[in-house]
Amino acid sequence: MDAFHLLDANSKGWITSPELYDALQELGHHAHKELVFMFVRHFDRDNDGKLLYSDFCDAFSPKSNQQSVILGQRRAYFIHNHYHRLDFFSYETRDLFFRLFKLYFQHEETAELLRNSLQRRPYFNIHDAFAACDADKNGMISREELRELMIEYGIHLTELELTLLIDRYDKNHDGRISYSEFMDELMPRSAHHAR
Repeated sequence: MDAFHLLDANSKGWITSPELYDALQELGHHAHKELVFMFVRHFDRDNDGKLLYSDFCDAFSPKSNQQSVILGQRRAYFIHNHYHRLDFFSYETRDLFFRLFKLYFQHEETAELLRNSLQRRPYFNIHDAFAACDADKNGMISREELRELMIEYGIHLTELELTLLIDRYDKNHDGRISYSEFMDELMPRSAHHAR
């Protein structure tokens, strides 16, 4: 909660990509507006252009259930002790927090380059790609289908890697990837491609 409040300057419980961009600038961390937009779009579960506190938790909580529970139970120290938001956290903690943001932005930039490359390939079709992954043709890609597909192509994922891959696509967190979630992940996300 402290980390979210550091960015949510007006304590609304949500932030837009321009607000996140401004907050990062204010805190001395410069990012390209397009990458901030793509970050918000990726974690904005209901696609309303707002990163809710719950969306933020999805982005910054550990994937390990045990670690996530421990972090979720921590009380908001800086808010409850009335610190000014610009004084939250030690230098080392702030540095780690913003380094994670930087990694997210780099990851989104790489993913966007790949999405754009796929769109330029004349024979690539999202529907066909989804159909190739949906082995049982039920309109959803399960964890097991994804695992089998990766093995078929010589990619052996650990359980954590498989979880992270599914989380990348599975916006509603039901453990399966729908066609719309699949399409949303593979379509370019930059602002000039946004719906």
